[in-house]
Amino acid sequence: MPVSKTDAHEAGQAVRILERAGLAATMPRLAVWMELERSDTPLSAMVLHRRLMATGVSTSLSSVYAVLKRLRETGLVAAYAFDDDKISYMLMSRPFRHRILCRNSGEEHWVSSPELHRVIADFCWSRGFALFDYTGSSSLTGDSDIH
Repeated sequence: MPVSKTDAHEAGQAVRILERAGLAATMPRLAVWMELERSDTPLSAMVLHRRLMATGVSTSLSSVYAVLKRLRETGLVAAYAFDDDKISYMLMSRPFRHRILCRNSGEEHWVSSPELHRVIADFCWSRGFALFDYTGSSSLTGDSDIH
């Protein structure tokens, strides 16, 4: 799978991270990990599968789901559910990004907000919850020129 020194270095890092989490560094796990590592936004299992196939990694969609499930169980990957009922995945080591979607135009933006993430984490901690994943929804009411 690695084709350059950079890819080989990334794969080596991924192997160490997976092994520290108690997982074998299988080819599907490495491929999914590296694709998530390259992404600035959460990816759905279907998008991950398409990207893997486009890069020559032959794996089934069910294998991608199985890898994501295992990575999530070990706390290496977070799953985010959005209003469109799609679940997307992102490495926990990546800075959390919030999705902002205009329901009128479908325009989508990603915002990194450590402050917002900290407020949510503090809220959970103060109530004895362990923050694993979260999803949220909000909308403007009335007429607005804001998209």
